Amino acid sequence: MRVFLIVVVVILVGIAALGLYRGWFHLSADSTDQESSATFTVDQNKINADGEKAKESLQEFGDKTKEAVGGSTEKDASEEVRGDADQPVSTTTEASPRAKEEVQE
Repeated sequence: MRVFLIVVVVILVGIAALGLYRGWFHLSADSTDQESSATFTVDQNKINADGEKAKESLQEFGDKTKEAVGGSTEKDASEEVRGDADQPVSTTTEASPRAKEEVQE
């Protein structure tokens, strides 16, 4: 349980650091003679824009990966397997003459 809590805290700190770096969150502090105040704001428009950019980047990466592999997808591979299922499979093999001699001995 302790390890789980540590992992959660590390993930939250990572998200907070990334958010501050990317401009998703803003912290500001004001102080007067007798009062101090801090303000935390979240820029949802910036978060949504970065999310869309990430989706586009992943789609481009996926397209490049498919091209590099040869354009074959899982659906294409499953169709090839189904097409091969109609063909008979031979389970007999021809033994070499030497193998026949070894078996006979």
